[in-house]
Amino acid sequence: VCCCPILFDLQVNADHDFQVTVRRDDE
Repeated sequence: VCCCPILFDLQVNADHDFQVTVRRDDE
């Protein structure tokens, strides 16, 4: 777990964007 909320949020957003991109490619 990251101790920095800002960096953690950025990582979560990056993971979310990546998942969205993968889903678009699958469609």
